[in-house]
Amino acid sequence: MTGVTMRQFRSACLAIAVFLAGPAADAAEIIAFDVRLAGLKLSRLVVSGVVSHDRYTAALQLRTTGIAAVLKPVHFAARVEGRMQGERAVAERYTENVDTGQRQSQAALTWQQGVVVRREADHGVAARIPAPARGS
Repeated sequence: MTGVTMRQFRSACLAIAVFLAGPAADAAEIIAFDVRLAGLKLSRLVVSGVVSHDRYTAALQLRTTGIAAVLKPVHFAARVEGRMQGERAVAERYTENVDTGQRQSQAALTWQQGVVVRREADHGVAARIPAPARGS
């Protein structure tokens, strides 16, 4: 993550947790951070989320801006969707799209009953995740 401090990353994670735990159903929340170094804006981090009844969606997007985008274009987008089980978020689908300017990749995970059952990476290549062996 170009230019993002651990503090900013933790803040973004906390923002997602607040979205998921917040009392307001059907209310979309968006928080944006400008990532700066020596006063220069290097990138923009946007975190969004919504809880609607028993479903939730959260997303994170990081994109270099200004001169940083010219020198090192980076884009990262991730999205998670799932259901709410009481106050607990249970993931059902995660997707990400990464473009570093030199490398592009996509990935996705699918869960069933809290267990990853499908992993997709780059151009839709999919792999079934075998069920864990009993007793392990």
